[in-house]
Amino acid sequence: MLFTALERKGMPRQMGPIAVMLMEHNEGRRFVQGMAEAVEQLERGDEGAKSRFAANAWGYVELLTQHIQKEDQILYNMADRLLAGAEQKKLLERFEEIEEQRIGRGKHEQLIGSIQRIESELTSRTSSPRAAQ
Repeated sequence: MLFTALERKGMPRQMGPIAVMLMEHNEGRRFVQGMAEAVEQLERGDEGAKSRFAANAWGYVELLTQHIQKEDQILYNMADRLLAGAEQKKLLERFEEIEEQRIGRGKHEQLIGSIQRIESELTSRTSSPRAAQ
């Protein structure tokens, strides 16, 4: 929806930020597929699948790290300049509708809470005197 709105404002899909984002979305799907295949292979007893899973997982982490940075520093800034406040509000409302349809009401907040609990636990483990030993 965001890309379509940006295209209507003159941003091309075949080059520039939208093209890069789409290419990286496809690359991310390949990493996820690679992880899924490695899990299936591991379940069939292929111990070499562990390293293939790890390679795909690390590739995905690196991709997402760079991808999110590009979104935050480039794409969203361009969207802020191109899309009026009313357009942004309408997109946000639509995003929330789709999120609710796909993952359910309150699930996003539940996932954020889970991440915060994990972060807190990891932080307390690494900052404890026992962790330094």
